[in-house]
Amino acid sequence: MGLHSWRRRRQGRAAADQLGHTERAFAETTERYRSLFDYNPNAVFSLDLLGNFVTSNAASERLSGYSICELRRLEMGVLILPSRAMDTAAAFDKALNREPQQVDTALTHKDGHVVDLSVTGLPIIVGDEVVGIYCIAEDITERKQLARQLMSTQLAAEQANEDKSLFLANVSHEIRTPLTTLLGMNEVLMDTELDRQQTKFVETMQRSGERLLALVTDILDFSKMEVGKAKSKTGPVDVRAVLDEVVALITPVAAVKGLRVEVIVDSNVPPVVIGDAARIGKVLANLLDNAAKFTEVGWIRASASVTGSSPGSLDALFVVEDAGIGMSVDQQARLFDSFRQADASITRKYAGAGLGLPLCKQLVNLMGGTINVHSDLGAGSRFSVVLPLGTGEAG
Repeated sequence: MGLHSWRRRRQGRAAADQLGHTERAFAETTERYRSLFDYNPNAVFSLDLLGNFVTSNAASERLSGYSICELRRLEMGVLILPSRAMDTAAAFDKALNREPQQVDTALTHKDGHVVDLSVTGLPIIVGDEVVGIYCIAEDITERKQLARQLMSTQLAAEQANEDKSLFLANVSHEIRTPLTTLLGMNEVLMDTELDRQQTKFVETMQRSGERLLALVTDILDFSKMEVGKAKSKTGPVDVRAVLDEVVALITPVAAVKGLRVEVIVDSNVPPVVIGDAARIGKVLANLLDNAAKFTEVGWIRASASVTGSSPGSLDALFVVEDAGIGMSVDQQARLFDSFRQADASITRKYAGAGLGLPLCKQLVNLMGGTINVHSDLGAGSRFSVVLPLGTGEAG
């Protein structure tokens, strides 16, 4: 009998110890969640099935301006900004349907100002039944204001850039008209009887005028493309004739330097393709002009070939390469930036507005193609342009 009583007392103490351990663990867990609730920097609150506040922490008071007691007499919907009510209500319904939600919304603070929120909503399930929603709300007012300011700044910058482009286009047009007249009159003057010194002066005027006209035309074209007014005009293109024409433009410069100029057209290039002859010529002319400018000794080469075809179209590859000064990797990374050259020293030595290659890229993009460069410092450069062209054949 004594042994039996002793065992019962021992079992009772063990059960009491286990109960005490369970109670302490439960109390610790409760405190952990209570701390997470009370000390969370974000507003944490629960809502019943009708959207009424059941519990809320101190951060909820700061966020809304209402005391905890006042919140318990309110329904969440009355605080939500009318313009955001529909989205918020939809998220509430989905959370009640056991779908965790994250929604950006806004409420009206007690003092009247608007607070932007990012709210996470989770269903509260007791005994496999949804009894409410547990919410965590983060104040994202400053973030939203910053985003709006950035958007406003971006729109202002885009408008300023468009205004700049339109201004450049208008000014370029106004400059080009009288400049063309001056060049025409200069050509007439060249046909008159001039002594040697006068002839030299007139020829210098002609070269400088043509250079200025080319720059103004580039600025005008670039400005049109920046404001989206440039369009590609397609028609028959004789690739060989276009190459011969642009090569002829740089031949005098190459001859003065003693450079060898090569033109290669692969046999797989059709006699006539469909594309924008003027734009193609402009791109090749700019690339060849750069090649002649930055090559002091050696050669310049322009080539054309077909890299792929399908019924009615082909991919034409144009390559302009030289044995010139080449470029570093860093210089190549800045190569297509507007109004910049690869190096400040290049500007001083070779002049130029730094517009030719950015214009090439814009023109190639306009024609639906791609342009790439491979270069080694001191070992020349190779520019590759791939353009989709038509063949005129039925698909």
